[in-house]
Amino acid sequence: MDSHDTWLKFWLSANDLKKSGEYRSPGPLHVYTMTADGSSPQFSGQLSAWSDLSKRLQRSKVQMGLVAVEQNPEFGSFKYPGVTIALESPMGGAMIAMQVMDMLSKLGVGGVLAGKEQGGRFGVLRIMMAPRWYTKTGDELFGLDWGKVPNEPVICEEAKMAWAKGMHTALRTVLNDIPKMFIDTVDFGVFDIVDWLHDLGPRETTYLYEAKPAQLSQALYNLGSWDLDIESSRVPRPFDEDEILKTIFDELEDEVTPEWLNNELSSPHCLVMHVSGRATYYPYIDILILLLKKQSDGRVRITVVQISPHRAATRCDCYEVNPEIFKWPIANSDKVEDLDKVFAKLIDEVGFLYKPGMLHLPRSVIKESAYRKILIDWFQKSPSTRGIYELLSDYDLRLITPLFRPNFNWRLYEQTELNKKEATELFHWINTEEQRVLEGQMLLYNWEERWRAPGFTHDEALALLKRLGLKTWDGDKLS
Repeated sequence: MDSHDTWLKFWLSANDLKKSGEYRSPGPLHVYTMTADGSSPQFSGQLSAWSDLSKRLQRSKVQMGLVAVEQNPEFGSFKYPGVTIALESPMGGAMIAMQVMDMLSKLGVGGVLAGKEQGGRFGVLRIMMAPRWYTKTGDELFGLDWGKVPNEPVICEEAKMAWAKGMHTALRTVLNDIPKMFIDTVDFGVFDIVDWLHDLGPRETTYLYEAKPAQLSQALYNLGSWDLDIESSRVPRPFDEDEILKTIFDELEDEVTPEWLNNELSSPHCLVMHVSGRATYYPYIDILILLLKKQSDGRVRITVVQISPHRAATRCDCYEVNPEIFKWPIANSDKVEDLDKVFAKLIDEVGFLYKPGMLHLPRSVIKESAYRKILIDWFQKSPSTRGIYELLSDYDLRLITPLFRPNFNWRLYEQTELNKKEATELFHWINTEEQRVLEGQMLLYNWEERWRAPGFTHDEALALLKRLGLKTWDGDKLS
C-alpha cells in the first residue's frame, strides 16, 4: 500500500467504534471562528452558504478559526482525518455532548467543536486534525510538537497516523463509559482544512474568500499545499534561471461565456497560442484554447479555456510567463517571437494534463519545425492519444468512411503513451488541410448531436472555430 494510504486505512479501520444511527449531517461545509468583533461565525451545512460566510469573515478580524469541507474517504489520502460524534439523551443531546467533551479534555484532547443540531435532539462533536490550531493554543495533543508538522496534507503522513492512533485510543476510553443508547453516530471522515484563518497573508485571504462554493475544496487544498504569498503576486517576480513558466494562483477556475471569449479574442492584450478539438466518445467532446493574456500590471499569463457541448465552458488561469524569455509584441501580433518556447515549455511540464484530440489549428507565428516537435511531444506525453492513434491508423475511418467512427470501440485500447514513431505518424495523419477540414466537420457533427444546456451551441462552436482558423466547405471550395 502507498505510504499516503497507510494512515487512511488505519483511520477508517476502527469498526468497534463506528456507529450509524438516525443523525444526518447538514452538509459538508464547517466553519468555526472567533473574531475580534464577537460575530464569530460558526456553521455546519451546505457549500452554498460559503458566499455569505466569506463576506462576513472578510469584514472581521479572525483571531482563531478554521474552514473545512468533508470529502469522500475513498479519495482521502491527501486530506486530514476527522470524526463526527452525534449524541442524544432523554435530556437532550447537548448535555451528554458536554460530558463527552469534558472527558476528552481530561485526556488532553482539545480543539473539539461542539454544537446542537435538529432542534437540540443531537449534541454533535466534530474533531478534526488541526495542526495550526494546536500550535496557536500551545496544545501538545498526543505528545506531538504540532509547530513542526508540515503545513501540507500531502507530506505529513506520520503526524496523521499519530493523530489517528491517539484519537482512536481516546474515543475508546471515553465512549466505553457512555451508555450505548446515548451514542447515535460515530463517523470517521476526511476533510480539506485551513485551520489558520488568523494567519492568512493578504493574497491567501483574497484567494480563499473570493472562492466560489464549488471552488472552495480546491482552494483549501491549494492553501494547504502552497504559500500563495510567495508563489503568487500581482507584480512580476524573479524566475529561476532558464525558467519559462511558474504556476501561480491569482484566479481559480471560472465559467466563461461566448461573449467573454469573443471579447478576449478581440482584445490587443490576448494572443491565441494553440487550438485543439476532440470528438472521441461521449462525453469526451471539447475544444481546448490556449491563450496568452497580458495583465494590467504587465505580466503575461496562460489561460486554458475548455469548451464542450454539454457543460459550461471554463477557464483556468494559472501559468505566468517569464518576461525575460517572452516579450509581448508592442504593436503587430504577427511579429510575436519566442512563442514556440512558451508552448513547448507548457507541454513539457503539463502536457499529460491536457488531452490533445484530433483537430489542431496551427498558429502562423509558430515556426513549422517547432510546431511539429511540440505536437509530437504532446502526443507522447498524453496517454489519451493511444485511442486516437488506433482510430486514425485505419485509413477508411480516417478519410473514406469517418461517419462509421461511432462504432469504434475506444475501450479496447489502454491509456498508454505513444512512442516517438507512433506520435510522428499521428502528426503526419492530422497535419494536412484536408484532414483538418474533415476533423472539424466530425467535431461539429458530434457537437450538434450531443448538445445540451449550458454548453456552447453548435453555431457558437462553428463561429469560434472559423474565427480561430478552421476552414469549412462552401460548395466545392474551402472558406
